[in-house]
Amino acid sequence: MMQIRKFVNREMELALLEDLHSRKGFRAVLIYGRRRVGKTFLIKRFLSGKRGLYFLCLRRSVRENVDNFTRVAASAGLPHIRAENIIQFFERMADYLDGMIIVLDEFQYLVEKDEGVLSDMQYVFDEILGGRDVMVILCGSSMGTVERMGADMTSPLYGRFSARLKVKKMRFRDVMEFHPERPLEEVMGIYGAVDGVPLYHESFLEGGFEENIVRNFFRPGSFLYDEAEFLLREELRDASTYMSILHSIAQGHRRVTEIANSIYMNAKDLPKYMSVLRNLEIVERVRPVNSGPRSRSSIYIISDRYFRFWFTFVEPFRAQIEFGEVDAPLQHFRDAFPRYMGTVAEEVLAEVLRSRYPMVGKWWHRGDEIDLVAVGKGEVLFCEVKWRGRKAGYRDYEELVRRSELVRGYEGYRRKYLIFSRSGFRDVVKLREEGVMLWDLRALERELRGEGTSSPSA
Repeated sequence: MMQIRKFVNREMELALLEDLHSRKGFRAVLIYGRRRVGKTFLIKRFLSGKRGLYFLCLRRSVRENVDNFTRVAASAGLPHIRAENIIQFFERMADYLDGMIIVLDEFQYLVEKDEGVLSDMQYVFDEILGGRDVMVILCGSSMGTVERMGADMTSPLYGRFSARLKVKKMRFRDVMEFHPERPLEEVMGIYGAVDGVPLYHESFLEGGFEENIVRNFFRPGSFLYDEAEFLLREELRDASTYMSILHSIAQGHRRVTEIANSIYMNAKDLPKYMSVLRNLEIVERVRPVNSGPRSRSSIYIISDRYFRFWFTFVEPFRAQIEFGEVDAPLQHFRDAFPRYMGTVAEEVLAEVLRSRYPMVGKWWHRGDEIDLVAVGKGEVLFCEVKWRGRKAGYRDYEELVRRSELVRGYEGYRRKYLIFSRSGFRDVVKLREEGVMLWDLRALERELRGEGTSSPSA
């Protein structure tokens, strides 16, 4: 696997770690986030040039891990000690750790083997390292398990972290930095396939877009072909049920009853599964922009774009792909990807608008829908997103106006209209006379780079 070429979208996290490092006394930091998001890369960047010990916890017994810790410490020039458990290790090593950074990466593996490790670490923090000038970083990829260590009041480590740092996926603006030489449309396609996960983008650094799609998604044994199922089995006990739910959503079922019926599940049992998927940030509950939190109009979408792509274009065709019969899956990808990208374009445009409006979302009611509605102080912006092979024109604007008049709750607001069209526009003079903002790919790129000349909130 080639190395990441840029340190993208991690300056704020690095600054936080550097600030904590500049202080004296004992400091503990909890770092967590989904797998492949760049936690270890961030930590190793932070450790560069500093006195530190990096321990990678293994999926073995706690005793085996402690044995490995002693070997790593000895190879770093510290005394070779004998220890049977975590407490003994830190008791016997403590006098040599002043001024050091200690990292336990994939810490959840120790907790999986023995939950008593959390109480052991509490003792280490309070009684062994508490009065020393030491910085300890616990890092983990199992978001539920690791996040609870610092947020759950029943956890032995609750209240003992100087900082809890969630490493998030890259925004689209950061993805653009990852692929500076590629045209915007291609970068958006990559984003639609692998979201903002840095490690996944390494697989797209060289070669053409479709070439990379085939190599990474339509070849058995390739990294991104196996990754979705691997992640679900790592995080969840009953992965097969969650696979069925995600398959159902990808096939177009959006409401609880629709999803439950399609997988032969009682609808009252589904919310607990959806709650888990929401906590893992794979699925999101979406409601119309003008509705309340208990709206019955809410639907579920696969918000993680890698999982969305995989369950749309790979999972339904795994039998053919396993036998090397990729013609049908690939043709389906070619036919359906433009429609799939319409949603991705909406999400990219929403990222731009969220920097200017406090509320951005979709709107729908019965058979009518508006791609994006952005609401600010006394102003509401209605947006139509077109990712099709023909130009947008005046009729698209008229239809947008008609639907906007159905939206309730913004009477008296100043109304504005924006149309994004991948293929450009016709009726340009007439549309501009109406005051409609027209964005094609070039205009969107300027806005993303902060070079736009027409701010929607102006």
